[in-house]
Amino acid sequence: MTADAYLPRLEISNVWFSFSADQVPLLKDISLTLQTGDRACILGPSGVGKTTLLKLCSGLLLPSRGEICLSGERVERSDLQKSRALSQRMAMSFQKGGLLDCYDALENIDFALAELTDLSISERKKQAQHCLQQVGLSGTENRKLKELSGGMLKRLSLARVFSLQPSVLLLDDPTAGLDPVTSDEIMKIIEDYCSANRVILIFTTSELSVAFRLANRVGFLWEGALTCEESVQKFKTIENPAIRQFIRGEPHGPLTKALYA
Repeated sequence: MTADAYLPRLEISNVWFSFSADQVPLLKDISLTLQTGDRACILGPSGVGKTTLLKLCSGLLLPSRGEICLSGERVERSDLQKSRALSQRMAMSFQKGGLLDCYDALENIDFALAELTDLSISERKKQAQHCLQQVGLSGTENRKLKELSGGMLKRLSLARVFSLQPSVLLLDDPTAGLDPVTSDEIMKIIEDYCSANRVILIFTTSELSVAFRLANRVGFLWEGALTCEESVQKFKTIENPAIRQFIRGEPHGPLTKALYA
């Protein structure tokens, strides 16, 4: 068996999702396969289900139909043991951070390590400090969240997911609400991490500049369907009317049809 056989592979197969049986499905028959080193962006307008798709990938939600598998194993959190094992292989940074206000910066990272690893207290502290240094937060170990800026909170959220050394990294709109300079810094941190570690990256955004810089594959989510190209260049030249309107920022087209009906 070759070394490649042990590398992670994420398979989304014919996934449908609705929050209740009587609702129109939010996601419809989505399929996507990602290999180690793939950096996939889920692009699209607000409210189309980008975050929901990430939560399905992480096992926080279950598909209504279809399945999601990581290296041949179905992604699910049916019990505590499976949930812990999955969290060690797949880590998610939420758009609003998902950090704990009652803890300081180092404690936010240590909490995850204490829950999901067998590291000793000293090993956890060393790992947490290393990850804070990775994202440029050395010296903030004892600072509470209210003492950190929006950009620093984004960095801390990244440090926490990096600390678990996952094989799959899920980032929900990692530059949302940030100024251009801070956004650039966050993207550089993500680029450096992905270059240094053989991971699968899936992230969401509504910003073309972020998508085209970080991704080597871009998918567009609209009306429940995911249109995904094998390269950024192919995505830029696609003739799908909704995608063309989104890329060009045009006021009229499929994305805004309901507003003018």
